[in-house]
Amino acid sequence: MSDDQNLIWHRNWLALDDQHNRYLDAWCELNGRLERQPGWFALTDAEKEAAQNASGLSELEALLRILHRRLVRSLRKMPTSPSRDFDAVLANLRVAERLSPPEEHAVVHGILKRVVRDLDAIRRAS
Repeated sequence: MSDDQNLIWHRNWLALDDQHNRYLDAWCELNGRLERQPGWFALTDAEKEAAQNASGLSELEALLRILHRRLVRSLRKMPTSPSRDFDAVLANLRVAERLSPPEEHAVVHGILKRVVRDLDAIRRAS
């Protein structure tokens, strides 16, 4: 795969991950709103399901499952050839930063985040 194709793959993956994060934020907002309703936890499972369907939460859950599968499937096609282009290396690091959740690997995530920031600043300066 050429470096241009690598960059396209990375841009597509990052855009898909951004979309997944937006839907996840919307899901959290809707779910939180439902759970704050008086008597929510006293509802039967069927009543909760009906409220989730009416609010659009169920649709968001389905979209999140689809996006998650697309992200995982896309990772299987991740470029493995060495990159000779600075932007392709930076793109690899951006994906690695997203794949390393801060709550699980705080030190590694912090290092990746700083490397991406620093290399991006170097690229802009040159």
